Amino acid sequence: MIPTQRIVKERRQYNQWVATETLEDYALRFTAGRARKSSFRVGNTALGPIAFLACEAIGASITVAYGFQNAVWAIAAFTLLMFLIGLPIAYYASRYGVDIDLLTRGAGFGYLGSTLTSLVYASFTFIFFALEAAILALALEMATGWLLSLCYLVASLGVVPLVMHGITLISRLQLWSQPLWIVLFVLPYVAVLVQDPGKFAEFASLTGSEADRGEFRALFLQHREVLVEAFQRYKPLAGAYSPLAFFFNFSHNVLKGMVVDALLRGRPWPLTFDDMLTALARDEAEATLKHELAATLMGYARAHPDTIRGRPMPVIVFDPSTGRDAFAVTMRKIRE
Repeated sequence: MIPTQRIVKERRQYNQWVATETLEDYALRFTAGRARKSSFRVGNTALGPIAFLACEAIGASITVAYGFQNAVWAIAAFTLLMFLIGLPIAYYASRYGVDIDLLTRGAGFGYLGSTLTSLVYASFTFIFFALEAAILALALEMATGWLLSLCYLVASLGVVPLVMHGITLISRLQLWSQPLWIVLFVLPYVAVLVQDPGKFAEFASLTGSEADRGEFRALFLQHREVLVEAFQRYKPLAGAYSPLAFFFNFSHNVLKGMVVDALLRGRPWPLTFDDMLTALARDEAEATLKHELAATLMGYARAHPDTIRGRPMPVIVFDPSTGRDAFAVTMRKIRE
């Protein structure tokens, strides 16, 4: 006797979803012949994943760091490698209507191997979606002035209704927005060509910041001992004021504190902001005044802290002990 199969509500709902043609994209199962799309529609939809905004940012970072020629050859070699790896996968997936999950099982890796493959692909996708959402959220913030947290929600959740309807709706959206995307993609190059065509040659001649770093490091190592000896005169002492122990987020907060304190005291300090940025003093009395002013400003900052990353923190800190520790760490790094 065949036992009665119990179908839970969730499974019944899933079966209803996959029975709807607009929701079915056959992402995790065999694709029926009637559901296979034309090469144009598949190619049009596949153009979206390679149009990540992060790709331009990553390519620019590689070019700036390693130079134009190194970036071009590295990107070309990687593109060729990915093409050769993806060619057999794409061929058999399109010929027999199976996805990467089923291909992994058929290759002998079993259910666990296919699950790990899906996990790797999902993790990769989440990382790129997060990068794209971050870029789009910053663009929304600059364009609308909304809170960045709200922009993140809009950029992250706005795509949910689209992806729930599978490749059919995504392909339609791609088909409608493709001309606009191409125009916006080409427009910056046209603007540079019209306003300053020489920038293209300048960009192609980039040698990369790594070469500059190497040259700087060679010169730095050559003169390191001289620099160490020169820096020793600025070592913070226990009983003396040092700007290395004076921390603030923005300089205008220091100026604002000096003005407010002068109004409360009824007289200004005989010091300028520039005086607070050097350990040199005209006399011992000035060095003492610097110490007193730094401590006074920190007192105001502690009494009225700002909220930074959800925590109350003073925007002005004067801590001689931390200054000495920072100097010691810096000198140790220089000697390494």
